[in-house]
Amino acid sequence: MSGGIGCLMRNRFGQILAAFIVAPAFVVAPQAAAASTGGGVRMVIGGIDHQEAASDVRRRRTIEQIDSSRRQNVVTVDSSTIGSRNVAPAAPTPLQACEKQKVKNVKKGQVNSRFNYCNHWPLQFVYYNSRGGKIGSISAKAVLVGFGYMGSRRVDLRLQIKDIVKRGNTSYAPDPDLYFQVYCFPTLGQIGGCDDRTNSHLTVRRKMSQWRKTPIADFSLASKPNVGVGVAKVNVAGWQFIGGSNRVNQHTRIINQSVRFDSAQYNTRAKRGGVFWEVMPHLLYRTDDKNVNETASHIWVACNQPWNTHPKIKQSKVIPGCSANFPLHRLVNKTRQKSNRGKARRVCQNVWPNYSARGLDCDEFPFASTYEGAAQCLHEKTKPCNMFSAKAIDKNDNQEAGRRLGRWYDLDRILDWRWKSSRGVEIREVFVIWIRPKR
Repeated sequence: MSGGIGCLMRNRFGQILAAFIVAPAFVVAPQAAAASTGGGVRMVIGGIDHQEAASDVRRRRTIEQIDSSRRQNVVTVDSSTIGSRNVAPAAPTPLQACEKQKVKNVKKGQVNSRFNYCNHWPLQFVYYNSRGGKIGSISAKAVLVGFGYMGSRRVDLRLQIKDIVKRGNTSYAPDPDLYFQVYCFPTLGQIGGCDDRTNSHLTVRRKMSQWRKTPIADFSLASKPNVGVGVAKVNVAGWQFIGGSNRVNQHTRIINQSVRFDSAQYNTRAKRGGVFWEVMPHLLYRTDDKNVNETASHIWVACNQPWNTHPKIKQSKVIPGCSANFPLHRLVNKTRQKSNRGKARRVCQNVWPNYSARGLDCDEFPFASTYEGAAQCLHEKTKPCNMFSAKAIDKNDNQEAGRRLGRWYDLDRILDWRWKSSRGVEIREVFVIWIRPKR
């Protein structure tokens, strides 16, 4: 039996009239359904009976729960695709393409990039007679796509209700209403959420006959420019996609997700943006990419053979940036970046004297533009020293890899920010570098 969400409605004589079921589809024996229903609303989630009060539908997740979830979901950008790209991948996935895409978990959907979201699920009204026997149904399919923005603190969602099919006897409720609502809430204390209500369209309700004539509905989550934490005015908003019908007194949380709005003035391509935040970004360098193969090979050794890197140290060497357990954090402070580069260059000069005269650059990993750079222990006394790798490599290779990194920071809105929750948990922007070796 696959998962599902639904409810039953009785008339004043106790007869079962209709059930509203929201994705994924499942099968329940009508007689069993009637026998186990104690009246009112019966909800089934994942094939398990579950009663949920209307007030619980909007139960909020904490920022710690959202942070834990995003570390379990990966979205990867191949650095070769951004070498000359000047705009973010903000175009929405077409509804037809989204419908064909595999979605593993409806409650999360599929974040294809930080600017691109896809989800879809079946839904159904099921009609029963007084003995619990199924006598009819109205079935349909919902497809939802989402897209973020460069230049605007906004994320849009577009819903399509399609393939509406009526079967059997539906006279108890021949044209039931079906509504969808985006519930948006702040996660960084009481800061933010979808605070720009003047630009937010968050609820659509139509009868099934109206959905057939007008199958598209648009929703917008927006935030005012100066609402948020830190210099970038970061606002992380949790959002739920709720579906239901007053005709059968059903209200169901279908999706739990999050978005992030920012006003990062140090972003050279757009000072504001809105992205899907519940993923961990990965940037890919490939060792078979002739333009950055030396950089990629260097990072691969740093991640997989840290004992073969410089500087040599006596204790065990663990270089961050290679896994979700030891991610990187972007650094925009120019003084500290210079400190990182200076320490790495001293290592390169000791191992490869006069390397620059031979057309080489000093490549360092983690990058100088991260808090984990070569000089981290000089600025954060609790961090161990020399957990980095420096190597003299081809100048053009090193500079092309750096240009790609800088573009990626801007185009995917990788920010330098941090916030500590009331429980003492520090929330930060994290990312990982992934190396694909030659096949």
